[in-house]
Amino acid sequence: MIQPDWWIRKKALEEGMIEPFADRQVRNSENGGIISYGVSSFGYDLRAAREWKIFVNAFSTVVDPKNFDPRAFIDFEGDEVIIPPNSFVLARSVEYLRIPDTVMVVALGKSSYARCFSGNTRVALVDGSSPTLEQMAHRAESGEMFWGYSLNQYGRVVVTLLDAPRFIGRDSLLEIQLDNGQTIEATPDHQFITRDGRAVMAADLRPQDSLMPLYRNPYRGYEMVYQPNQGFLYPTHRLADEWNLEHGVYAATPNSHRHHIDHNRRNNNPWNLERMDASAHIRLHNAQSFLPFKDGGDFDPEAHGLAIKDAYEQLRQDDVRYRAYRDQQKKKATDFWTEPAYEEARANLRAKRASFYTPLERELQRQRITAAYANNPELRQKIADL
Repeated sequence: MIQPDWWIRKKALEEGMIEPFADRQVRNSENGGIISYGVSSFGYDLRAAREWKIFVNAFSTVVDPKNFDPRAFIDFEGDEVIIPPNSFVLARSVEYLRIPDTVMVVALGKSSYARCFSGNTRVALVDGSSPTLEQMAHRAESGEMFWGYSLNQYGRVVVTLLDAPRFIGRDSLLEIQLDNGQTIEATPDHQFITRDGRAVMAADLRPQDSLMPLYRNPYRGYEMVYQPNQGFLYPTHRLADEWNLEHGVYAATPNSHRHHIDHNRRNNNPWNLERMDASAHIRLHNAQSFLPFKDGGDFDPEAHGLAIKDAYEQLRQDDVRYRAYRDQQKKKATDFWTEPAYEEARANLRAKRASFYTPLERELQRQRITAAYANNPELRQKIADL
């Protein structure tokens, strides 16, 4: 039978089967992250010592597993070692093992990469897609990069570069069934984040445990991600913009908007975002959104006007929101005509109006307004109410 972790712990502590022995999984140190070691529900993870033999075979010697040629190796000592492509290293374990004659031990190589899931596991990406790990691994071989989601140290969902996507076979995986009927296959030592922020290994999950969710909802064509530590939805393209700022892709330019380069609002890969001047960004999208039928667009001015009218009517029914909207518009208008930052814009607007409103046009406009006011009691009442 396969012996459980308590048996390993008992043999190690009472009979010295493993020395030195860690009676739990050790995952972090004061100097940063480490490859975990110690006892777990899946066995015991050994540590590699500082002495390494790096296989290079510069002399093209015959590789005999029972009689290695010393010239095929380079001796190296250090806490870390870089394994060359198509190569391997030999190492000894820190722990000394005294395995009883009646016990058989199976030694498995442990990757420093997160080879924790089966190939058919789907991964949510910030471009709106959810490919399988197997698909990602094959696409990564051609140099493609992937960005997904993770939780930072404050429990906030952030955009993350998913480096070196890999997968493993099914032989050593646990099947975890979710309450929606779906299943996840993961290695027993893979950590899952629970809803209360704890990191729990797959082997230690129990019925009724609640896992941290990833909720992605569309809003006005954009993707919104639920922030569990704050309780509200946040635009994914802003998270991707934060990734670009953190990695120095561009600077946080004042009075700028985040622009999707390919005009696909759901493609939030960081390379698809750039900072644009706010006014230029609005003009760009207005030119596309309000292209009339006659110019090959799908914009209907009449339908657009009716939609705006309907929106204002709904707004007027909510007195609190309507007053807040009026105050906001008043502040914008006041700022435009008083703030020095808008001096150039004001000058351009005055010049534009002066060229359009000739003395004759101004007189005709005065007559139209006077007639409309005189012949429309309802309009006079609305103006009086304001």
